[in-house]
Amino acid sequence: SETVKACVQPRPDDEFLKIVYLKTSGSILGVHIFGKDASEMINHGAAFVNRGQTIWDVIHSIPPAVTYDEVFLRAARRACYSMAQFSGE
Repeated sequence: SETVKACVQPRPDDEFLKIVYLKTSGSILGVHIFGKDASEMINHGAAFVNRGQTIWDVIHSIPPAVTYDEVFLRAARRACYSMAQFSGE
């Protein structure tokens, strides 16, 4: 429950979103979502995959305030941090 959305609408601990991406390029391969609003959120992840976007594209996007897009933004930021550690930067 570290999302901005959680500040407005508390999220249960048994929900999650995971972006599946290539660590070498940041290309988004898929999205795993589990929880009450998964059906409302999956279209955002599908759009990233269908457009061939990367985690950096997600980070540089500007989501409307306090929407499900912000959950993807937070996940993409974590992915970038993970890639930096993977590459030894």
